[in-house]
Amino acid sequence: MANILIVHDFHGVHERNNEYAATEITNHVLKENGYAAELTVEQCRVLYGRKWIDIIRVITPGASSELHEKIAQECVAYSLSHPEVTERHIKPNPQSNNVISAIRARPGYDQIILSNTQPEAMRWFLGLVGLNEFFEDDRILAVDTGLVSSTKASVLSDYLERNKGIKGVVIVDDMPEGIEVANTLVGKVRLATYLYRNPGFPEARKVQLHPSIRHYNIDNLVYILRELSDSEHDPAKKLF
Repeated sequence: MANILIVHDFHGVHERNNEYAATEITNHVLKENGYAAELTVEQCRVLYGRKWIDIIRVITPGASSELHEKIAQECVAYSLSHPEVTERHIKPNPQSNNVISAIRARPGYDQIILSNTQPEAMRWFLGLVGLNEFFEDDRILAVDTGLVSSTKASVLSDYLERNKGIKGVVIVDDMPEGIEVANTLVGKVRLATYLYRNPGFPEARKVQLHPSIRHYNIDNLVYILRELSDSEHDPAKKLF
């Protein structure tokens, strides 16, 4: 039984360069729908990690909600039917394999993926960066199910409800909104959060967290392993 759960975001954390694929796919679908507007890589980096429909809303603010949904669904379909676009760009984060391997080897720790991605795509993405072997199906939580009620907070809450006995949660994300999910768990488990900044991405806004939550801004995933440290002399002494 795991006492400590590490919650990993995927996009912008355990992969690099996929923003180029997302930009290319989005612009292809926008053009197919008669839009001259284009998403730039810089815009994509600002919006990265959100659901596809949220990105479409920003680019086409005057469109109807039905059209937003149609374009977002077509982006997903195009990415799956043309995997070569993503495969041409996406790369693993150099630290991911070592970090996830170390967590997996530590008794009392478990880890899941919690991502604003479509369920049908998540296993494929993990395979592209060599992480499939580390996560069983029930540990891959894809939030973008098409339901408005499906959020990282709700999906994680449901997971913890199904998996009793977890005493501490560590959230790793590249979006302040993902980090702030920890606020919904205050008083239920002990908490630590790591906001990861992907190289080349703009600096994120300051996160708003309950004072009981220990928080770090990091630019290297290796820093997550402080949670596994037994050293009483570690200046960032482990949470549990």
